[in-house]
Amino acid sequence: MVLRDYAHRNPLTTTTWCDCWARGQNAPDEEVLPVLWDAYVRSEDATILLDGYPRTSIQLRDFSRRGGQISAIFLLSVGAVTALSRITARSKVSMRSDDELDIAKQRIEAEWRRITELLHRPEIEQKTICINAESDEGQVVADVLARLTA
Repeated sequence: MVLRDYAHRNPLTTTTWCDCWARGQNAPDEEVLPVLWDAYVRSEDATILLDGYPRTSIQLRDFSRRGGQISAIFLLSVGAVTALSRITARSKVSMRSDDELDIAKQRIEAEWRRITELLHRPEIEQKTICINAESDEGQVVADVLARLTA
């Protein structure tokens, strides 16, 4: 939400982001990293939950180099069929072009490659909490909240 909110507030400076998202790709790291870091710094040492961050090794390296601390990473383990079903259902209300079926398939494939690479890094592997996300969304949220408050 940090990036989409920023893009909504700054449409002239983020047109490339929206173009990337419409194709199922991530926005350029060199442009989004300062925005994400700013959100982290503004949290004033409070716990924040960033959905889908870090997504790349570059983002992880930048976050660590700036002094960012990752306490935990939640891996929502869900099959492609369930993921596609949820994303395309969301598209009916989100009106996001990247939630359309063909683009959603590309996003899932690309994200899985990036996430797999990150999960094998020792500093990430030891902080990863796997949540079975095949159950209904309410249970997934309850499981994440339970782990956050444990």
